[in-house]
Amino acid sequence: MWNFKAKALKEAIDTYGAANQVLKAVEEMSELQQVLCKALAESPKDYFDIGEINPTTLSHVYEEMADVLIMWAQLSLIFNNDRAIEENKRYKLARLAQRILEIKQEAEK
Repeated sequence: MWNFKAKALKEAIDTYGAANQVLKAVEEMSELQQVLCKALAESPKDYFDIGEINPTTLSHVYEEMADVLIMWAQLSLIFNNDRAIEENKRYKLARLAQRILEIKQEAEK
């Protein structure tokens, strides 16, 4: 999934500065948040149907997702602690799996 060119990412950090790229990441995540809210508003209220979303909005979702992924890769270089990120990711995924299991077990009662 992470097929970004490390050289280009490092050059962006070197050119614009780490602090600016962190702010840019926040900006890109905000833009994704906004377009996701728009996509949800275009979908039926009782369920999410990607087929109900305006193609232009959907295109913007994909664009903003790409921007966030690029900024995520830069954040990984800036904060430079893949081990801590992986540990947190494993913990949170295990917690999510446990919560889902509990919900399924509760539904079976």
